[in-house]
Amino acid sequence: MQQAEKEWTVVHMKTRSYTISNRSVPNGSHPIPHLAVEQIQKDFDYYNTQFKASQAARVLRSTIKEFASDALSDNNKKPVTKAISLGIGSFDPADGSWLLKRRAHTQLAAMLHIVSLLEEHTSSGRIKCTFQEPLFTSSDIAFLTTMGHEVVESPVASDSVTAGTLFFGPHLYKEVYGMALKGEIPAIWVGTGWVVWEENILSSSREEHLVKIKKMHETYKHVPFPEDDKDNTVFYGTCLYLKYPEQQAATDDATVQQEQGREIITIEDDSSESDDELPSLRDILEGRDKGKHGKK
Repeated sequence: MQQAEKEWTVVHMKTRSYTISNRSVPNGSHPIPHLAVEQIQKDFDYYNTQFKASQAARVLRSTIKEFASDALSDNNKKPVTKAISLGIGSFDPADGSWLLKRRAHTQLAAMLHIVSLLEEHTSSGRIKCTFQEPLFTSSDIAFLTTMGHEVVESPVASDSVTAGTLFFGPHLYKEVYGMALKGEIPAIWVGTGWVVWEENILSSSREEHLVKIKKMHETYKHVPFPEDDKDNTVFYGTCLYLKYPEQQAATDDATVQQEQGREIITIEDDSSESDDELPSLRDILEGRDKGKHGKK
């Protein structure tokens, strides 16, 4: 593996704005000895207990139950058959940072909570969890495999995303998202939401790595991923996208087309108005957009 592939570029938060950097150990720092697997498990138990007692866990339960119900109504008893995590971070960071440690453990707790809910409310059975993270230490790998999960090297997990996947990857670089979304779009996707990219990257709608995120934003149900901490940093800017049932998606698309058709017919048939008085298509679209989103 080349050096460029050993580090992942991720989106970090600084004063609630996004900056791009590579996660690496600062020059001159001394790596801290790896934690024992038992200590990592103890840390996870602590953060997992905190997460399960949080409002975020309750919101996720409601959201996933609704997703499962929608899938079952569409005769899809197994909407998710596997879970893939990219870039979760080390549970034993080289600099010993408790912030990085807390973020990794909390993300793991949230992902496994979603998996547990899917197993409970669908007929998927046991959902296999696969993790891909270049920063994993031998202790990280042992911790996850002891829990019964799979750890792979890049790009094995990135290449394995299917329509039946729960994809979990908050705060990743757009190229990493692009790699994971080059094939089928997953049933559930957790990552930096389209609105964040649209607000922070010029010509974001033409970015090839973001095309499918934009498509999910337009065609999937989506909600902000619930925060579990008062500082709103672990999942800040993260969105939860959930695939509509096929029947509902087709109905919604037909409704949109009918509405657009009525608007165009109204413009063409109203011959009593002069050309200067006719509203432009842009005016109509902007008016509908304002009606949809309300005043800012």
